[in-house]
Order: sequence, then C-alpha cells, then structure tokens
Amino acid sequence: MEKISIGNADPGNESLVTVFAIDSSNNLWGWGDNSDKKLVDGGDAFIYEPTELNSEGDWYDISCGERFVIAVKDNDKKLYGWGYSGTDGEYLAIGALLIVTGK
Repeated sequence: MEKISIGNADPGNESLVTVFAIDSSNNLWGWGDNSDKKLVDGGDAFIYEPTELNSEGDWYDISCGERFVIAVKDNDKKLYGWGYSGTDGEYLAIGALLIVTGK
C-alpha cells in the first residue's frame, strides 16, 4: 500500500480502529471498525481483512477521523467524504462529494 490512514473512535478500545489505504494503482482499501459505515454501507460491524472499497484508480490521498473519512481524487482534485454526517444519525455513502476544491 502506498498511503495509509488510521482512525480510532475510542483510543482506549483497539477494536474500534479503522484503516484506509491507497494501493500503487490508486485504488481504495479499508478494514476494521465499520460501525459508522465508514467502510461499507451495511454489512458487518467489523471487517477483518483488507477490502477493496473503490477500484476507480484515481484516489490521491485519504485521512480518517473518529467517525468519518475525507479523501481527494487525483483526477479532479475534489474533496470527498463519508461516514457519520453528524445530522440525526445520517451517513454519507463512500465517495460523496463534499466540496468542489478543484478547477
């Protein structure tokens, strides 16, 4: 993996760690805690093995926080995000466009 970001919803609880990675082909991978739908919408609460989340091959950088993820795509330089939105228990799907930052 080329780039890795690790987020932890509860630093005292190792089971809540979520890991995201971008491989050498710029595909997006993730594993770990899925309780806030940071990895997949629905499915298991914990993903035990690296799972390819998006194979578009244009992810540039990624960072995850306590209950959300933000990422930039290489092709359009726009900011994307997903996970808990903080609004009435709503969740954003993987790759939701947040802010137009590119040209």
